Amino acid sequence: MKTLLRRSLLLAVLAAPAASHAGVVTFSPQGEVKEINQVRATFSASMIALGNSAAPAPFAWSCGLKGKGHWVDDKTWALDLPETPAANTDCRFTLKPGLKDAQGAAVSGPAFRFFTGLPIVSRSWPDEGRIEEDQAFVLKFNAANVSPSSLYCQSSSLPERIPAQPLAAPDRAALLKHLDLQKDAARVLTVRCGQRLSHGHHRRERGG
Repeated sequence: MKTLLRRSLLLAVLAAPAASHAGVVTFSPQGEVKEINQVRATFSASMIALGNSAAPAPFAWSCGLKGKGHWVDDKTWALDLPETPAANTDCRFTLKPGLKDAQGAAVSGPAFRFFTGLPIVSRSWPDEGRIEEDQAFVLKFNAANVSPSSLYCQSSSLPERIPAQPLAAPDRAALLKHLDLQKDAARVLTVRCGQRLSHGHHRRERGG
């Protein structure tokens, strides 16, 4: 009888599933994204005591994202961003060393990465017709906070690239209002070529 009992206990131990480590079930965003206002991760086990929304962040990240991190619930952490990161931002999130869940078990998982990619002009003004010698250009991008240093002008009559310069604040404000772009101001550049262009056909290009 005792031998049979010992064998039954041994079989029960062998059949029991091994304890699994807590890990990240979902993480967003990942890959290339143009717009982002929140980073969010969900874990497979409770990470904090309920109600402790101000508990420390479970991740460290490599880019300069500024935002407010908080726990949505005991398994979900979020980082709310005040604005979309600049174009060409590359972020890598890794779990903090020694991270444990609410029961004290180790938490493991891979690193997660997203990047905002290079900016692309989605619309521009003027879009057709004559271009004046001191023409102001309005460029709306698919990402926020594009640097004007990446822009230049090029004339069909001149081979060299002419650096683009931002418009003065009053001129920019007037154009944004005229084109009803105030709400998209973070995505809009207003520039003028660094020197007057000669009469003829001109084009604008994005440069490195």
